[in-house]
Amino acid sequence: HAVTRPDLGDKISVDLRLVNCAHDEMSKDEPWATDVLEIAENVELEEEALGYESRHLLRWPSHGSWWKKAAHVACFAPKLLVTVTVPSGERHYAAGIAASVLWLAATSYALSICSSRLGKALGVPDTIVGLTVDSVGTSLPNMLAAVVAGKSGRSETAICQAFGSNTFDALVAFGAVMLAKSCATGFEPIRLAAGGLQREGVIDLALVFAYVWLFYLFRFRLTRSFGGACLAMYAGWLGYQIFLACR
Repeated sequence: HAVTRPDLGDKISVDLRLVNCAHDEMSKDEPWATDVLEIAENVELEEEALGYESRHLLRWPSHGSWWKKAAHVACFAPKLLVTVTVPSGERHYAAGIAASVLWLAATSYALSICSSRLGKALGVPDTIVGLTVDSVGTSLPNMLAAVVAGKSGRSETAICQAFGSNTFDALVAFGAVMLAKSCATGFEPIRLAAGGLQREGVIDLALVFAYVWLFYLFRFRLTRSFGGACLAMYAGWLGYQIFLACR
């Protein structure tokens, strides 16, 4: 554009985050940046659509597909609860964040109780229930936040979702619970079943190393291939853990 229309060089405003999101250096099928503007526009339209839907959760999707209308009917009650209990608007960000955190805590607690009872009813060990239902269910908010951040071009936020949430779980969530339990028992040491801790530590360190190596391999860009590699590693780790639990 700057070459063909130098007189209008300052008339185009493009969000560089969207351009970086659209530019995939690992793709060899298309010339570089041939469709950057088109993809950037689509991403921006998706952001506007998500923002509109978040502000109008109860609005009937008159122009949507039958599947979207059926989903709206099925999710109407939760949407109504969220609309009533979570304040919206720029002036109520703090209250909205606090209400959202309370909703996450309540749903996580309910998920833990229901999954434990379901596992006992089906005869499934607690280890498998924790590795599948509990871990996936409690991590869905982080995943959705990372998806929204990645689609809007904020790859740094998406990456921090993975590292920050797990660091908080390991150091703050687990540490706070153990501290409270220790205080309740007169600061007596708490014994944990730590069988296989060395093996799991080596596996976790190897996964972290592979995760960082993938970032370097894909030139610190979130691509479909990167996502597929991460899913493959997770499937292998989950299969190995289920094998150990059922052995």
